[in-house]
Amino acid sequence: MREFGNPMKHAERAKRLQVTDRANTVASTGANVEPYVVFNDPRYLFGKFIGAILCTVAAWWIWTPLGAYLAILNLGGYGARLIQRSSLFWSPIGYVIAGSVWGLFMASMTCLLASCAVTSWWAKTLFVLWGLIAVAYVGFPVQSGPFLSSRQDKLSHAQILAIFSYLAASVIVWIFLWHKT
Repeated sequence: MREFGNPMKHAERAKRLQVTDRANTVASTGANVEPYVVFNDPRYLFGKFIGAILCTVAAWWIWTPLGAYLAILNLGGYGARLIQRSSLFWSPIGYVIAGSVWGLFMASMTCLLASCAVTSWWAKTLFVLWGLIAVAYVGFPVQSGPFLSSRQDKLSHAQILAIFSYLAASVIVWIFLWHKT
C-alpha cells in the first residue's frame, strides 16, 4: 500500500527521530505497528535528566540509602553517555585522561554519597561496589560503523583506566577516612 501525506513532513520527522533496529525489523515483517522510536531531541533529554534528578531527591528524602543508590546510578549512566558521545575525537592521551578523571570523580562521589547515606562499613562497601559497576559501564558497546572502528577500542581503554583509578581512590578513602570510623 502506498503511504499518503506530505513527503516533506515525513522527511522532517525522519530528521528529528532516530529509528532503531527494532523499527526496521517491524517494517520488514510488514506488521501494522507504529515503529519504536528513540528521541534525540535535546528538550527530551533535558527533561529526562531533570526527571532523574527529581526522582533521586525524592528517594533521598524517603530513604537515604535508596537516594544514594539512585544518585550513583544516574551519575554512572549520564556520565557514561557523555563520555561515549565524545570518545570519537580523543587522542591516546585523551582517553588516558578521560578514564582517570572519570574513575576519580566517581570514586569521590560514591564515597561521599556512601558516607552521607549509611554508617556501617558493609553498607559503604556495597555502595563502593555499586559505584565500581557504574564506572565500568562506560566501556559497553556503542554504535559503530566503518569509520568508527577505533571508538570501541578507545572506550575499552578508558574503561580499564577508570576502573583502576576508581579502585585506587576507593582504597585510599577506605584506609584514611572510613577505617577510623
